[in-house]
Amino acid sequence: MLELIQFDQAEKVTANGMVFSFLANKPLAQLKEQAAAMGFHASPIESNPPKPAHFTVTDPDGLIVELSEA
Repeated sequence: MLELIQFDQAEKVTANGMVFSFLANKPLAQLKEQAAAMGFHASPIESNPPKPAHFTVTDPDGLIVELSEA
């Protein structure tokens, strides 16, 4: 489970060149739909072997989260 939250009163986090990667336990299309339903912009699902299929979502602080096929 991955929860993306924003604390309005908290200090903002910034990082350049940092990506958090997670192996998905559900189909990527389903996870992408869930992210969109929650108001997040998800990138297209990319498949460029040998790297597994993946997509990214930007969290409320602007950090990139990558979800990849297991």
